[in-house]
Amino acid sequence: MKKQIILSLIALSSLAATLSQAQGVSSPAVPLFAQAKTDGEANNGEFTLTAFSDIARGLSFLRPSSWTQDFGYKEGVRFVGGDEWLTLLVIPSGETAQAYAGAFKLPAGEARVGLKPFSQGKFAAQVLSSKSQGKSSVTSKPLELLTDRWVFSPAPGKLAILTVTGPSKIFDWEGNRDMALSLKLK
Repeated sequence: MKKQIILSLIALSSLAATLSQAQGVSSPAVPLFAQAKTDGEANNGEFTLTAFSDIARGLSFLRPSSWTQDFGYKEGVRFVGGDEWLTLLVIPSGETAQAYAGAFKLPAGEARVGLKPFSQGKFAAQVLSSKSQGKSSVTSKPLELLTDRWVFSPAPGKLAILTVTGPSKIFDWEGNRDMALSLKLK
């Protein structure tokens, strides 16, 4: 069983690398082997970040190295890793991050936890946090999910919305912050 999982991961990684090159997406080489966790191994919630760039959209940012890109997502950029995922949208807008985040309608099933400003140096964002109940795609067991939406203006007239969702027990807030801080637009 483990051998089948490993071979499937290798095939998926190779396919992702091929699709990335075919679509003109520049990113570091996709690892040929993704480390699978055994049933007894705990995930501490922290992930390693690696550089990603999308030439067509003119953006780059750090993303979790073990997550795979969802090429079917066309509105922006999406990466998935087990029960965690992220989306990054860059939209034209004359609104401030504060106004956009304050008026944002949460999807059905999500409850607002808070909306707080965040700043570090010249970087300023509004972080809209919510929670929901979900079902693990890995174990099929119920789990509580947290979502952080980082809303900020990386360039005049544009807003970026970095949405990161994951199980509350392993949510990596610092990693999410690092991804938001790393966004560059051309």
